[in-house]
Amino acid sequence: MNTRKLSLPVTGMTCANCAMTIERNLKRQAGVEDANVNFANEHAVVVYDPSVLSTADLVHVVEDIGYGVATAKIDLPIAGMTCANCAMTIERVLNRLDGVVSANVNFANEKATVTYLPGVVSRADLVRAVEEAGYHVIQVESQEQTLEDAEQLAREAEIRDKRNKLVVGAILGALTMLVSMGPELGLIPRLPFGPWIAFALATPVQYYLGRDFYVSAWKAAKNRTANMDTLVALGSSAAYFYSAAVLIFGIESPVYFETAAMILTFIVIGKYLEARAKGQASAAIRKLMDLQPDTAVVIRAGQEQEVPVSEVQVGDIIVVRPGGRVPVDGIVISGHSSVDESM
Repeated sequence: MNTRKLSLPVTGMTCANCAMTIERNLKRQAGVEDANVNFANEHAVVVYDPSVLSTADLVHVVEDIGYGVATAKIDLPIAGMTCANCAMTIERVLNRLDGVVSANVNFANEKATVTYLPGVVSRADLVRAVEEAGYHVIQVESQEQTLEDAEQLAREAEIRDKRNKLVVGAILGALTMLVSMGPELGLIPRLPFGPWIAFALATPVQYYLGRDFYVSAWKAAKNRTANMDTLVALGSSAAYFYSAAVLIFGIESPVYFETAAMILTFIVIGKYLEARAKGQASAAIRKLMDLQPDTAVVIRAGQEQEVPVSEVQVGDIIVVRPGGRVPVDGIVISGHSSVDESM
């Protein structure tokens, strides 16, 4: 079997059990020889048969069980298309590339929109594939995202989402607590429709903050497993739906809307702090990565060429001049010098 190895940057993992769930589901797929998911660096390394599975298939497996993959998107303006069949040809060529999740070519506006894994395929690879198919990519100022950019954008979006939910949960949760427990503590007078007000305040918390937990728990259940989100969904739902039933059917029993709201709020506080901590750790690593030069001098066809580091290929001969920085890992084949390898 002709196998390939692919590293997928996974987003949305919250514990080691998430990594095990993704790993187990990847290994179930026909054509996957091995899969290893590392929770610490948030990457899934998959060894698979490209004749059975594509990059898009592997990405969809991860997404179908409730997680995400950090991808980048780029628009390539294309010249030379004469009919819709040309667009289909380019689309087919791009979708065959390892690392391309999806490619859509619009004949009307002469543009290819490609979603891809930056660590696997580069803009240069996409351009080369289009031009080898007999068309031409119009060179514009590159807006290509690096893998680190894609991961950072995904993490920033996660932090924003958690912060927004935290604000909503904190405000409505505090009001629910005040309405439910304030009269007993002497903070406010007893309200005539206090339980109904608590119900109205807790409901948006339950469905806005709780949505992600419900979706994750449902997907885990479909895969015959459970995770932390399953526990959160069960705990908050028990308090909320029991209280709703008591209220709607007029049962003489206490209600616990404040419990349901505060369970979700406290969990979201933890998720927000976790996302921030990951973001700060990632920023520190990125600062170290910035020490790497952006370009490398490569000898190709006997000529020295300065190319972006992302376009350096395995087997290239790199020239490192005195006082320069080593752009990539490699083996010294000629010359000698001293190198400071400390970070």
